[in-house]
Amino acid sequence: MASMRTLTPLLAILLVCSPMAGCLDLLSGNDPPTAQMSLDPSQNIKTDQSITFSAAGSSDPDGDSMTFTWTFGDGNTGSGLTTSHTYVQAGEYVVRLAVGDGTHETTISQSINVLDSSAREPKAEISANKDDDCEGDDAPAGDFVLVWVCDDDNDVNDRTVSVSTTVTLDGSNSWAGCDPEDSTCYAEEYLVEYNWDLDTYTDSDGDGNPENDIDATGETYEWESLPAGAWAIRLTVKDNQGLVDHHDSTLYVNYRGVWNDFEMDRRYQ
Repeated sequence: MASMRTLTPLLAILLVCSPMAGCLDLLSGNDPPTAQMSLDPSQNIKTDQSITFSAAGSSDPDGDSMTFTWTFGDGNTGSGLTTSHTYVQAGEYVVRLAVGDGTHETTISQSINVLDSSAREPKAEISANKDDDCEGDDAPAGDFVLVWVCDDDNDVNDRTVSVSTTVTLDGSNSWAGCDPEDSTCYAEEYLVEYNWDLDTYTDSDGDGNPENDIDATGETYEWESLPAGAWAIRLTVKDNQGLVDHHDSTLYVNYRGVWNDFEMDRRYQ
């Protein structure tokens, strides 16, 4: 009788679990893997271009060995932690990655737009506007934006320094298709997005990549209430085909304050 009582709970569990999918996993404690996918290049994908697909970052909570099966949406497949593929026709494709651990399989997908190899990429450009310094001397050459704030008649009894200025970031020299300064340029392409990242060292959207934030939009952007300092900035443009380009630059705000008995010159560039 004692052995019968010992078996009764186990028999009850098996009777309840037998019609329920996943119940044996509950008994064994096996959990499904997680899947992650990345592409290189991840943008401006064209026909006849080799693309590397990676499942790096995928994991199994139980430490089981994993298999990786890829389908590229054009009838072709691949396998392995990394694999490569080349599309021969332009179009929209859905790439799927299935990660298996011998018991479970987790599948994720991502849509990609493949353009013809002849598609022309846009060009992003941040105008390198520069102020002369407070003495009227020319700014140094270089691919950066420079602003001077000059306070030349401060009250000798007021030693407080409060720097605040407005800077216009200008992306109007960006183009799609071909350089408009080329007399032979004829472009049906056009830009549809101007996205500004105002600090490429700070991940403002929290996605783990500090260089892809959209802090402002528009061909130009009025950045208000800026103190003296230096900022690493990026402009990303996208055209009507979905092709993108970016331009990195640095914005410097320099300050000079003059009192009758004192002068402060804070230069960041």
